[in-house]
Amino acid sequence: MTLIRDDQIQAAWITSLKANTALLAEVAAAQIKESQPQTVEFDYPAVRVRVGPNSPSEDGCPQNITVRILSYSEDASSQQVMRIDGIIMQQYHDKSFTTSGLGQQMQFTGISVTSTPAVRQDRRTWRKESVLTMLVSSG
Repeated sequence: MTLIRDDQIQAAWITSLKANTALLAEVAAAQIKESQPQTVEFDYPAVRVRVGPNSPSEDGCPQNITVRILSYSEDASSQQVMRIDGIIMQQYHDKSFTTSGLGQQMQFTGISVTSTPAVRQDRRTWRKESVLTMLVSSG
């Protein structure tokens, strides 16, 4: 087994999120991106994916990883980010899936989701975060 890179993990999660029809009812696919895209515009609602930490394991064993999925909204209340976060929790908590990212086939297993409270990012924006811990292996 070789080390699975953060960029491959991030790409796989973005692909999986963009395939979630319930999530796409809330967020345009174009607004599901990496956590720090170099774009001029930030349209809402939005979902961002951040990988880390990524703990390489012994050869032949799955890697322990953490993925953070951040939801943003400009609605007057936090309800939209709470719905988005709930969709993510329903889709992934205690589940497994296989997908590819940048040409690397990966299996994500033992997914555990912890949700943080919705907070004001700034005067107009709500943010909510799901912290997902899991094992990832290639193949």
